[in-house]
Amino acid sequence: MDRSEETGVTTGRDRGALSVSQPVIVRRRRRYSAEEKLAILQAVAEPGATVAEVSRRYEVTRSLIHNWRRQEAVGVLGAAVRFTAVQVVPESPPETVIASAPSRPANGVIEIELVDGARIRVNDDVNEAALKRVLRVLRGR
Repeated sequence: MDRSEETGVTTGRDRGALSVSQPVIVRRRRRYSAEEKLAILQAVAEPGATVAEVSRRYEVTRSLIHNWRRQEAVGVLGAAVRFTAVQVVPESPPETVIASAPSRPANGVIEIELVDGARIRVNDDVNEAALKRVLRVLRGR
């Protein structure tokens, strides 16, 4: 008995299984707007509705609906990147300045602006104890 008779698979059947009789359809990933997602989630939230039924009606996978539910629960559904306006203002002379020796240029300067508008500029070689004293005094104003 030959191997094809044992398995019931012949070379002719193998070749037939590999040939494509139907055209191959490539589907692109569908993008849903925030409004579409919310409409689908509203349909799921209706009394008596199930995720399976809504997923068939809208042709969306159940796992995608569950993902959208989680996103809605944490408040990120339809969230987009938003930028905050920034304004660059020219440098004004500080009211309170602690500076290093004038012979050495400042490498890194930190500017501290207090609530009452007082500003302190500190570079990398400021005396830490002196800075603490100045901050303590300014806090008590």
